Parts: sequence; C-alpha cells; structure tokens
Amino acid sequence: MVVLLMSINKIEAYANELRISNPGSDVIINTSKDALAEGNRRFSWMYIYFHALKVGFKSGLRPFVGLDGTFLKGKVKGQLLVVVTLDSLKYFYPIAWAIVEKKSYLELITWNWFLTLLKHSLDLKLEEGFTFISDMQKSVKEKQPKGGGKTKKRPRSLIDEDSDGSMTRSTPSARLTIEEELHLTTPQPSQLS
Repeated sequence: MVVLLMSINKIEAYANELRISNPGSDVIINTSKDALAEGNRRFSWMYIYFHALKVGFKSGLRPFVGLDGTFLKGKVKGQLLVVVTLDSLKYFYPIAWAIVEKKSYLELITWNWFLTLLKHSLDLKLEEGFTFISDMQKSVKEKQPKGGGKTKKRPRSLIDEDSDGSMTRSTPSARLTIEEELHLTTPQPSQLS
C-alpha cells in the first residue's frame, strides 16, 4: 500500500512538473473514485497534450489524425491511447496520449474520456473538417463521446496510397466533418428507439 501511495505521489509530482515546465499544456490525472471512497488513492487515468504540440498541429499540419491504443505489459498493467498525425516529412507527429487502466468494462468509458479531452484540447468546432482514422473498426463508433448523432455509411476504404506514396481519398465525397466522425451531434429521434 505504501508503494502505491508513493507511486501516485510521484505521478502527481510529474504532472505538476509538466504543467510548470510546459505552460498551456493539458495534463490531467484521474484517481479512482471507488478507492477514494475507501480512503485510498489509486491512479486511474492520465492525459497529456503539450502546448508546443498543440501550436504546431494547429498552425500547419493537415487535420488528418490517427487513433490507436496498445496494452502496457509490465509491473503495472494498463493501456496507452494515442493520437498522431504526419508532419511535412511524413514522420509521426504526436498530438496527445493517455495512460488508462485496462479493464474491459472501462474500455468504452476511457475512450470516451480520451476523445472528449482531445476535442476540448484541439478546440474542435462541429463545422471543422477533421478526419480521424483508426483500425478499431466498429468499436470507434461505440467509443465516441456521449451525444450520439447522425452517422453516414462510409466506403470500406477511405484512403488509398498513390504511387508516389501520398495519401488520397478514394471517393471525393468521403470527407466527413468532425461531428460525423465522432458523432457529436444531437441524437435523432429514430436513433433513440
């Protein structure tokens, strides 16, 4: 128990140091409410989006981002959720990431939390045209932030790689706005039944 308390204290100290050394960055930590009710403190989720990455992304990179997650295997189990894009040299450009507990019943909640924070960090407006890509298939629809909304059937493959290595849309009408991608509009009555 003492080790876990020391660990959460180190995580909070790390988060505070990030906030001090990177003003304007979004560094958010959640601790387990269940553990707090029992008088304990237990790490639950941590979200990081550095201000410099935010400025770089908003000032010149294409609004085309990839979502993914990977499991952490070690002394402490969990999952790393990431959002990346490509820079002008086609290198990965990290946007934001989070470390979350890995429990199957929390998966939808953690993705919803992560995408909601990302929307806030990027200051996304519903009319802005951002494109999100992921290999999570149907689970992305389930992991969307609450609010539901209209969905569009999309072609099986939205992106094709040209012979020169650049990425292009396979159909001209495939570009979806952010509310269509993350389904952030108000639910339609037909979807509530």
